[in-house]
Amino acid sequence: MTKKISRRDSLLLAGGAALGYGLGISRLSSDKAEDIKKVSQNKQVIFLHAPKNAGVTLLNIVQANVPCDQLGLIYPPGQWSDAISLITEDEANNYDYIFGHFDFQIDQILTRTREYVTVFRHPIARTLDMYHHFRSFALSENAKNTHLYNIKDPHIESGIDISFLEFVQKFPQAQNEMTRRISGMRCFVDDTTCTSGMLSKAKENLEKHFTLIGILEEFDIFLQMLEAKFSWQVDRTIHSNRSKHLRKPSSLSKEEKDAVIAANQLDLEFYAFAQKLSQSHRQNYLG
Repeated sequence: MTKKISRRDSLLLAGGAALGYGLGISRLSSDKAEDIKKVSQNKQVIFLHAPKNAGVTLLNIVQANVPCDQLGLIYPPGQWSDAISLITEDEANNYDYIFGHFDFQIDQILTRTREYVTVFRHPIARTLDMYHHFRSFALSENAKNTHLYNIKDPHIESGIDISFLEFVQKFPQAQNEMTRRISGMRCFVDDTTCTSGMLSKAKENLEKHFTLIGILEEFDIFLQMLEAKFSWQVDRTIHSNRSKHLRKPSSLSKEEKDAVIAANQLDLEFYAFAQKLSQSHRQNYLG
């Protein structure tokens, strides 16, 4: 079901959406947006927000530079909802810019000439941040009336007592999620299977369709590329949805580090590939 929300509420939604907490398609447009028929000669730009990869900060930048009626947000309502089931082909192709938590399956319903933009992060740091975000949300007021996890264990359901090891072993978000998301083959399901074939597909999609790739560890360089590519004004003081008191990868025990590496072998290879492509984009945009 599609639900329209205000610009303010959409910001709040995005701020809590890193695990896919959403209300369907949130539209940053007026109540009459559905009546607007736009004809654009420009490429459609798809911002794929992989969780805990600076997506909310990037969203704020996009919102500061893109008219509301040209930007559509897709944040699925459940933990592993199929995002493309929430939006029709006509709706998806009506926007010049799309931003949200979805995987590459969205490309199946897009018909306009398009390009993709995203940011990636080292898998160990991303998994730590996702764990922290999960526990913080589980302890928040918002979680009391939210049923996202479909797991019977009350400790895991509440998020209060779950350890980092349990999170890595049981949750799809902690297991090769970037590879699965960009492959478009197995992201919004509980099955965490990730194969070498999926890695190859993810690399192919990244190289063929993504015209701007940022690396969180070099985020200022990504912002420079964003300015150069779109001629936008970027406020570099904007940093949204940052986790406080986040553990550093160096604080992990050997058992924890071994577990997260084992669960993200393909993501580690995928991240190294994304780094090389990002360097190529840096040469293209910044010289």
